[in-house]
Amino acid sequence: MTDKRLFVTNNIFVFSNKIFSKLLTFGIMVFFARQMDKENFGELTILIMLSNVFNIIQDFGSSFVIVREIARNGEKSKQILANILLLKLFTGVFAFISFIIFAKVMGYNSTVLALSYLFALGMVLQSLLQTIIKYFEGKEKMKYSSLIVVSERILIALLIISFSFYFDYAQSFGQSFFFSNALIFTVSLIVIFRKTNFHSYLDKEIIKNILQASKYFLVFTVVAAFYNRFDIFYISAYYDNSIIATYRASTQIIESIYFIPLNMSVSFLPFFSRLFLKEKFTLVSIYSKINRQFLILSLFICITIFIKSEIILTLLYDKYSESYLMFSILSLAIPLYFINSLNGNLLIAIGKEKIVTLSMIISTFIKIILLFVFLRNYELNVVASIVVFSELIAFLIQYISVKKTGFKVAYDQKYIFSLLGIIIYGILLFFNTNLVVILFLFLLTGILISMDIIVLIKNTLRKESSK
Repeated sequence: MTDKRLFVTNNIFVFSNKIFSKLLTFGIMVFFARQMDKENFGELTILIMLSNVFNIIQDFGSSFVIVREIARNGEKSKQILANILLLKLFTGVFAFISFIIFAKVMGYNSTVLALSYLFALGMVLQSLLQTIIKYFEGKEKMKYSSLIVVSERILIALLIISFSFYFDYAQSFGQSFFFSNALIFTVSLIVIFRKTNFHSYLDKEIIKNILQASKYFLVFTVVAAFYNRFDIFYISAYYDNSIIATYRASTQIIESIYFIPLNMSVSFLPFFSRLFLKEKFTLVSIYSKINRQFLILSLFICITIFIKSEIILTLLYDKYSESYLMFSILSLAIPLYFINSLNGNLLIAIGKEKIVTLSMIISTFIKIILLFVFLRNYELNVVASIVVFSELIAFLIQYISVKKTGFKVAYDQKYIFSLLGIIIYGILLFFNTNLVVILFLFLLTGILISMDIIVLIKNTLRKESSK
């Protein structure tokens, strides 16, 4: 299989499973937001947030290492996997204890504290399962990683339905979170090591190399945890759970959109890592094309949300529609996040992860300072503005670094016309209030700006199948 077809095929698998799993997860969260009162939804938000943060700490940057190292040195893939899993068992104990202690120190209510043990256990198992997913991604076998992701999402949805007959929604989610990750991880582990002795792969030298390679990624992931969740932490310290729920209702929509660059990143890191060593000139050309497409797509999504934020919130959950201005402001971060995701993976692939870490440290520091200064005296709209500004700082640092390495975006006439088309779309969208017309404009423009991707997939698969 050629590099081009491998890249396209892997992304078809990734997008297919991620679209399905993301829609399923988003549907579950929208259901919870509609059915639960603001106080209870705020409690669930805190538990999920803590799981995400301490999951990152347990990972200690190993996800980046396993993908990059297996992409470069596939013959030792099982050895790398076995030793990272061993390390994660130790970091998992630390993350579990830290989760419980942090919940108590923050003074969360009795419901959050009672469920923290269940969510912490689920978090540990989820991190172990993510390592297996990254193992297959590093080998560029996305059909297997996709199968694991889809299976886990379907199982958690089925378990939520079953448990909700006997328990409240927060407890049902926690139990489903734990059991689904436990089952899928156990089955995956058995399949991978069924014909081998797991213990025979353990190697002190490999563990040492993993820890050495992970040190910068560890700093990056810890800082990223604070960067992505400090706003909710800070809000939870000064406001009641209903305010957390209002803020989270908007941010979970934005984060669900981020699945596009995040899922592309699954293929970017191993693909870029391999091309940088063998075909740097090809990588420069590919980076330019992806950057252009990312910018067009992200601007399209950003303009849609910015102009029609109130309608979107009303359709999804009416009781949060009063926060539409905050939702509009948050949407401005979408283009920045798309390009940051691309640039970050490129920098990691070429061995410049220090720059990615530095950009996160600086933007996180600025974000925390601004929140301390402004949040107590201003509304959530200021929080949204700070989030966008912080993403802009990270973008500028990474953009300058990428440009210095010789990677740049080539602009052509077709690209300029695409930008003009996006502007015209925004104007038409602004002056239309009819929902049917708005939906027609959205679908038509979405198809038009995606034609290059559709043609690329169609032609690549057609040429390869004819060989």
